[in-house]
Amino acid sequence: MAKFRDQLKKARFRVSLPFISYEVSLDDLLNTTSVDERIASLNRVREDLLGAVAAVEGLQSEALERKHEVEQLEETVRQLNQDRSTAESLLNVPEESFTRLLARATSKGRTRGIIEGSLIGFATGALSSLFIWYLTK
Repeated sequence: MAKFRDQLKKARFRVSLPFISYEVSLDDLLNTTSVDERIASLNRVREDLLGAVAAVEGLQSEALERKHEVEQLEETVRQLNQDRSTAESLLNVPEESFTRLLARATSKGRTRGIIEGSLIGFATGALSSLFIWYLTK
C-alpha cells in the first residue's frame, strides 16, 4: 500500500491547450492541507485558461482579417494580369489599323467639338446680349 501511495504522489495530471499547459501533482489534489489554497489555485488556473482562450480567439480573428486581405490582393493580381494580357493584345494590332482607328476617332471628335462649340457660343452670346439689353432698357 505504501508503494502505491508513493506512486500516486509522483503521478501528475496535465491539461494542455495551445500555447499553455498546466501540470498538477495528484498528491496536491489528494492532500487535505487547505481546501482554500486549492480553490485559489484552481481559480488562478481557470483565469489563465480564460486568458489563453481570449488570446486564441484574438489570433483567430487576426487570421481571418489576413485571409480577407489575401483574397483582395489575389483579386487585384487577377485584374492586373487581365489588363496586361489586354495591353499585350493591343500591342499585337497592326500599326496601320491603329492609325486609321485614331484618325476616325479624331475626325469625329473634331466635328462634334466644332458643332458643340458653335452651339454653346451662340447660346452664351444670345444670353449676354439679352442681359445687356435688359440692363440698358
